[in-house]
Amino acid sequence: MSDKDAKWSDGSKVTAQDFVTSWRRSASPSAKSGYNYIFTGIKNATKVSSGELPASDLGVKALNDTTLQVQLEYPMPYFSQMMVMPAFFPQSTKYVNKEGK
Repeated sequence: MSDKDAKWSDGSKVTAQDFVTSWRRSASPSAKSGYNYIFTGIKNATKVSSGELPASDLGVKALNDTTLQVQLEYPMPYFSQMMVMPAFFPQSTKYVNKEGK
């Protein structure tokens, strides 16, 4: 099984958009996790976290179903190690849209 075969418990595919949804929610000032600061270094993350910019301005986008593009504000050689932290895990866009805030 490859990462392209990853599925949610309802059988739907995990997509790059699920990461975008998760990261935008988690970086926003209303995030309940308390970890929105961990996104610092991703383009506009500090301004998104402070409410100066909307979450849609976070430097992350889905180029297609399986490709996530992340823009950084400065070199972060440790970035790949950060991806194992739960704050960076995806959230099902379908579920988030269904359940709301």
